[in-house]
Amino acid sequence: MEKYLVSLDTNKVKNYVFATNKLKEIVGASSLLAELNEEITIKCAKKHEGKCIFAGGGSALFVFYKKNKAHDFVAEIERTYIEKTKKATIASAIVEIPQSQEENNFIKALNQAEKCLKRKKANNNPSTNLVYLEPYFEPCHHCGNYPIIKHIELNDNDLLLCEVCFTKRSYALKVENENLRPRKYFIDYFSKLNQGLKFPNTLEELGEMDRSNGYIAYIYADGNAFGNFIQKHLDSEEKLTAFSEILKSAINTTIAKSIEPFIQNNKFPFIPVLIGGDDLILITPGSRALSIANNFLIQFQQFLQNGLRDKNLDIDATQLSMSMGVTISHSKYPLLSFHDMSKSLLQNAKSLYQDIYIKSGKQISTVDFKVISSSTSKSLDQIIDGEYKLSKDHWATCRPYPCFEVEGFSRPTFTNLLNVAATLSSKHFPKNKLMRWKDIVYTKESINALELISFGASLKMEEKILMETSTKSLGLATYKNLFFQENFLTTDYFTPLIDLVEIFNFV
Repeated sequence: MEKYLVSLDTNKVKNYVFATNKLKEIVGASSLLAELNEEITIKCAKKHEGKCIFAGGGSALFVFYKKNKAHDFVAEIERTYIEKTKKATIASAIVEIPQSQEENNFIKALNQAEKCLKRKKANNNPSTNLVYLEPYFEPCHHCGNYPIIKHIELNDNDLLLCEVCFTKRSYALKVENENLRPRKYFIDYFSKLNQGLKFPNTLEELGEMDRSNGYIAYIYADGNAFGNFIQKHLDSEEKLTAFSEILKSAINTTIAKSIEPFIQNNKFPFIPVLIGGDDLILITPGSRALSIANNFLIQFQQFLQNGLRDKNLDIDATQLSMSMGVTISHSKYPLLSFHDMSKSLLQNAKSLYQDIYIKSGKQISTVDFKVISSSTSKSLDQIIDGEYKLSKDHWATCRPYPCFEVEGFSRPTFTNLLNVAATLSSKHFPKNKLMRWKDIVYTKESINALELISFGASLKMEEKILMETSTKSLGLATYKNLFFQENFLTTDYFTPLIDLVEIFNFV
């Protein structure tokens, strides 16, 4: 019997979702793509006698037993994407699965489909913007790419939108009113515990839930080398189908458990922007973000392992990890700037993951973060060079952080850092003394010792004891030792003190 693998991948997902700086349009775009990917595509495949292996994160994989059915399915779903989104497109590959007795026929077909998709996506050109062809059209006031076709009156403001932005905004309102995906999972999960829980719908609402004067956080996470893991361990349709269901459940459950301690006044402490495949983007109150991020990264492997065990898959969840970037700033900080900074932080965290994996062979989740207190146009690299690079081999930071201890690795874990900050805060350690301690890091080495003696003399006995305990938890011998030398990945010198002060108001 002939058998065909159909692989789908949405083109330029992030470009479509983040085409504007407006939360409603971003949420609407993400949720609309999720419905297309995880509901409409599956129904369409069934209509054409296809079987779903997985669907999520903008990608999908199906098996068909008739070539014409596979082609009919692809043609219909390509039309559907354009009809529903007015812009987003999807790339497809149809590959015959060999029916020989050789092993790994499924993996061979999967690899072939992946190569075909990469070629198609590389050649995918964005559609021409009518605005540039017809100068007498007024461009959309949000994306600036397409002609205005909708005039909406909202709170004395006129919204003049193109069809693409209007479609996204309309779907966002539907998500809010009907609690569609990705919200639906969390409404259902907590329904037995708390009826009537609601999501905040604006960044201002989230900011009002914060203890730190209207700050919010943008959390961007991604799985580490999940593709390589699939190649090594999931060599059949059945295994890949089971794993995709387990992964989806593990990520959603871990998010739910991570945010549960912070539910107050019948409101969820986050807005889910994107949850699909091994990607997630959440927006949370600033003072909750670091704890939510740490909770997620610490608990993810356990919930994944529980799912693997329940499905009788003999796979060790410690072979999978996540990396994360967290940006904290005021709710009025531009949303696209949040996204770009968190994306850069995520890449930094992934670099640390890669270095640790190469050196130790261990899958360790990692995180990088940045608190932005004023508007800036600087890139993360520029910020690092300007704020944290003291000299060729001295750094006023330990970022990014591992979430678990690594043998021979001197840096503290993210949990260590959060615990020390929480302890100092709960003990009401004077902020001015913490700031003075931080400032000594930036003084010339020749006067460091004198400054530390003066600083020590200003501490009360209980403060001195607290400082000694804290510094040991952070990998420093005493509070008089500002730096430690890293001998695992480099021989440079690092200090966690700047990081500690930066997050002090957000734990």
